[in-house]
Amino acid sequence: MAKVQSLMLAGLGGLVGSLTWTYPAVLANRLPAAPPQLPQWANGISLVMAAGLIWQAYVLWQRSSKTVSKNNEGWAITEAVLQPLLRQGWIKKERMLLKSGTKLDIVLRSPKQKTYCINVQSHRGKIQGNTSQIFRVYDNSQRPFETDLLAVVRQQVTDLKKQHGVTAIPVITFPEAIVQIEQNPVAGVYVTGRLDLRACLLQLDRN
Repeated sequence: MAKVQSLMLAGLGGLVGSLTWTYPAVLANRLPAAPPQLPQWANGISLVMAAGLIWQAYVLWQRSSKTVSKNNEGWAITEAVLQPLLRQGWIKKERMLLKSGTKLDIVLRSPKQKTYCINVQSHRGKIQGNTSQIFRVYDNSQRPFETDLLAVVRQQVTDLKKQHGVTAIPVITFPEAIVQIEQNPVAGVYVTGRLDLRACLLQLDRN
């Protein structure tokens, strides 16, 4: 989505920048009482606006590329953590798209036929939580996430049950962060880091 927006901004920037050349050929003869060409100040403004739009497109594209790279790193770590379970007979499905439009990162089924819906997050730094919320930690202060990630994964589990009749345990993992949770689950969702994801799944599977 971000890359599409960046392409649209770049296209708009190119359109604005080409106004100096397109105006006499396309618009001047069609607009009543229009001057034969744009004044120099108008040309300058169009070029400045075009440069600004193209720069915004570049920044948005770069930011999107970095996000994709971070997500790929998180996926690679999560897959490595889950690999021993797969060798023991656990079954994994990735990026499952439901009819509701919900996209599930990982659906994992154990040999005991328990199902886990795992949401993979690319956030770094330190993550803390109590019995009802999770936070990012900056300068020893807790700051909430822009999106209620716990609600997101709970809804994913609900959508999965509606479509497939499968009851799943919701899990959020932060493979690139330091996760410090007082007590799991947090508001019904198990929150883990890379070091305790597999142990959490095995513990849940034993219960």
